[in-house]
Amino acid sequence: MNNILIENGLSQEILSSDEFEKKISIAKLNLEDYNARLNTSYDLTYKDVGEGKWKFTLDDSDNHRDEIAGDVNFFILWNTEKVDKVYFEIFYQNIKNYEYNELSFYNSPHVKKDEGYHNKVTLFKRKYTNYSPLGFLTDDEIELVKSEISRRFLINLT
Repeated sequence: MNNILIENGLSQEILSSDEFEKKISIAKLNLEDYNARLNTSYDLTYKDVGEGKWKFTLDDSDNHRDEIAGDVNFFILWNTEKVDKVYFEIFYQNIKNYEYNELSFYNSPHVKKDEGYHNKVTLFKRKYTNYSPLGFLTDDEIELVKSEISRRFLINLT
């Protein structure tokens, strides 16, 4: 659990670079946080996913878009483009589009909030209460993210 595996094929120059060490640090911090919050035991593998592109994948699969693997890959991109504040809005939109919209379906008075809904809300709250990506944001940015997640999503869940 919380292991970061690295597929063979990276040069020693890349493996010892500050940029690579930062990627591993971001991945490790966010993987540990994710597994602790959601009581999961995922590992990540850093591997070539085609065309010379290296991404973190979920366990040893080719899945680099879902769950914590997708989050970590986004955070690494965000870190490399930190001067571009649009990534904050993309992050909030990702939460909305991929997780929150499923819950907001239940806001209709014609839809019964069943056990499935309550389980999803519980998981969402565990993941996002007092949450911010780790390893690359300033203290002020961390507080902003926590506040925005609460204001945009958590306050509306019952």
